[in-house]
Amino acid sequence: MNIYTSEISSWVETLEDFSQNYAPVKVWSVLQYYTLAGRKSVISKENIIPIPDLKYAVFSPAEKRYYIKEFRGYPLDVLFFHEPDITWNSWDSEINSIRRYIDDGNLYIIFTQSQVADTTAMLIRVFKAHFSGDGKVSYKTWIKLLNEILTLENYKGYAKNHTGFKTVCKMAEERINALWESCRKN
Repeated sequence: MNIYTSEISSWVETLEDFSQNYAPVKVWSVLQYYTLAGRKSVISKENIIPIPDLKYAVFSPAEKRYYIKEFRGYPLDVLFFHEPDITWNSWDSEINSIRRYIDDGNLYIIFTQSQVADTTAMLIRVFKAHFSGDGKVSYKTWIKLLNEILTLENYKGYAKNHTGFKTVCKMAEERINALWESCRKN
């Protein structure tokens, strides 16, 4: 791997420079920075943690480089739900940068082989917890499920007395069930 370093940053020229020991994955959701804690298989806000020791690469179109950064393990509430906490001001610009890079299509997570193995094991564990038999939830479906389930869980927490609450919950549960059914077909 050809990593170039200066006093302030590290970078590679192409994604292929990562190919020996790492697996770059294009980021389309901030949820890709998170996984289930330990051996848990129930998808809920309490069971989601940042992936430890995760690195990502930001593509700079002007310089044609991928700058390597380390994910700081922002809480799920801050990065996904965008809910401020007491340390919000110190994270605000960094979180907005991550969101902007995702929207621009210039962000890649750099998984180590160990992180790929852990993610694969987690996807198999989630499948087995929901279905009998062998299988694996696809990574894209996992991110979609995580998004739908966490969004519904958050909605149930604040919108209990809103008009149309039951309808919104039913529609979200139908989307979640459709995603689970797509796992069975694959």
